[in-house]
Amino acid sequence: LALRTLYNIIFLPYITYASTVWDTAPEQDLQKLQRMQNRAGKLLLGAPHRTPSTEVLTRLGWKDIKSIHRRQKALLTYKSLNNLLPDYMREKFTYCRDRSVR
Repeated sequence: LALRTLYNIIFLPYITYASTVWDTAPEQDLQKLQRMQNRAGKLLLGAPHRTPSTEVLTRLGWKDIKSIHRRQKALLTYKSLNNLLPDYMREKFTYCRDRSVR
């Protein structure tokens, strides 16, 4: 329980904060984040090093880094489209209607 709490208060905010910006990071940086998350999961479960990371993430109910970033981006888009963002952020977005190309 203590290790999971530590993950939730230290690591999870690190990978979700400004994740829409992280999403444009080079692939090798995102892979480093994924490896850190995988190691944290194995540590939490006491799983051997060779345990497949997908198994660890599934057992913990965690999403991989790319899925987290996709979700955060979708959430930001939803909030933008529904005027749920603070004014300072809303000003950064412009809504463009779908324009068909002939």
